[in-house]
Amino acid sequence: MNKWELEYFAGYSARLERMHGMLLGRFDKAAAGLQFMAGMTICVDIANTKWAGGLMAILSVATFVLQPGTKAAEALNQARAYQAFVMRVKSLGIGQAREEFAGIQTGDSVVLGALCNAAEYGELVRLGATPPFQLSIRERILAWLGGDLPKRPLGQPQSV
Repeated sequence: MNKWELEYFAGYSARLERMHGMLLGRFDKAAAGLQFMAGMTICVDIANTKWAGGLMAILSVATFVLQPGTKAAEALNQARAYQAFVMRVKSLGIGQAREEFAGIQTGDSVVLGALCNAAEYGELVRLGATPPFQLSIRERILAWLGGDLPKRPLGQPQSV
């Protein structure tokens, strides 16, 4: 693996971890907001309290089991580690860079697969290469929710 590949894979991993962390963080905030709204229906006679209680229970179990806030923080910390590596990879020797990259990889999160193409697309654009594929609507929406919808490269026609 040469330095360009190391820079690409580290940048791709940083982008992927950042998008994953942002997506989980937004899910956590949305779930907390919905729990608050469901809890308020008990005080105000707006909705059926059984439905509100059921929604509250489902969201509580989901956030307790999935732990999106904790996983978001871990993913964002991992993204920072990759970004720091990208900033100094050019000053490292190839052996030292490989060793450090392998050490950083041990802390990777299990990410949503739908973010992978968006992260690859964005990293290729960042490095000045033209991506050989287009993102699907679902991938664009998830990348947007993840906070990093990649822009198309200059000179490339916009697809609908």
